[in-house]
Amino acid sequence: GRAETEAARAFGLEAMLARRARGLSEGEKRRLELARLRMRRPRLLLLDEPLAGLDADYRAVLLGWLRAHAANGGSALWCDHDEAAVRAASVRVTRLGAPREQSDAT
Repeated sequence: GRAETEAARAFGLEAMLARRARGLSEGEKRRLELARLRMRRPRLLLLDEPLAGLDADYRAVLLGWLRAHAANGGSALWCDHDEAAVRAASVRVTRLGAPREQSDAT
């Protein structure tokens, strides 16, 4: 369908649609997971290190999609060690850690 084609195109998977997931590289599997998530169009995203395994081009694709998701009223809970990437794609960031390290920034 249309959603599948758009998601596959966004994450560079069009040429791999006929392949089985077990034959994909780890990076391709990660992109497949993200494309499947995008097809479902959830209002709330729960993301655990979503940039892991992605090269710079697909990191940019994901960050652009997350910004568009937020602009269209969606939300995301994103756990990651890459605070700079989280801040680049976020409207509001809450950093959790020891009580003296907690912060809330917009």
